[in-house]
Amino acid sequence: MECFQRDYTLIVYREHITDNPTFHQMNHFNVKNKTLMDYLVMSQESGRPDHAAGKKCYIKEIDSQYSTLKRQKKCAVIGNSGILLESKCGSIIDSYDLVIRANMAPVRGYESDVGNKTDLMLVNDEMLGNLDTVLSSGPQTEREREIWRTLTSLNNTILWYPKDTSKHTTLLQNIAKALKKKKLHVQVAFSLKDIYSDVKWKYNLWRYPSSGLYMLAVAEAVCQSTAIFGFYPYEKDDFGKKVLRHYYEKNLTNFKTWAHNFDAEYHMLMSRRDEGLIDMITNPCVPKS
Repeated sequence: MECFQRDYTLIVYREHITDNPTFHQMNHFNVKNKTLMDYLVMSQESGRPDHAAGKKCYIKEIDSQYSTLKRQKKCAVIGNSGILLESKCGSIIDSYDLVIRANMAPVRGYESDVGNKTDLMLVNDEMLGNLDTVLSSGPQTEREREIWRTLTSLNNTILWYPKDTSKHTTLLQNIAKALKKKKLHVQVAFSLKDIYSDVKWKYNLWRYPSSGLYMLAVAEAVCQSTAIFGFYPYEKDDFGKKVLRHYYEKNLTNFKTWAHNFDAEYHMLMSRRDEGLIDMITNPCVPKS
């Protein structure tokens, strides 16, 4: 593994979540009177940290609680569009080295279309609140029960919050402690820095990036090749068949939102596909009989 990248590094609790988990991002780390930013710039310029000549740099050299997400060969980023229904892409998705999903999207009952493997699960601000409620008070609504089923089905999955951790430090700590108390097979991770601005400018978008773009940005940083499934922001497919906004929510059909420009994102993704930067799968993986 090479010296970790400054912008898209994920740091993960290595073995066990501590009793008092911390979620300090770049500006809060200190290494021998240097900030982590200084450390990383120094490492990039010299190829190695000055206190460990001849060694590759790892986050565990700074804080033994953590490890960095390892580089991967082939990664699959799974969006939540209803275009996945009847796609029969499940076995292909599960064949990838790293599978990234978002916001506790369920796989039980959808395995043949979306697969079963989940290595990295992004959670946004809304889902953080949902997880805290489910873990502290128990699931009450059908969606909360679905979140709980998904959470308990995860196996050595990394739960990842990509944004500014200072906004939700207590919430993240509560979730981490509850996961440990309930002995769920989930690790907790956060980005070394809030990558909002990096994602926004990387993909040249003026609205808020969707969760899918955060997943893609990390995949492109740590994976040799990336394929995306379930990214489709339209109400009908190429054959005029109705497409659900989320494959697991039968009544959610409204694709419009003030926060994201899904049409612009989709066209950007097609451009990256045409340039050979990503594989983009929107058709069924197995032809329908």
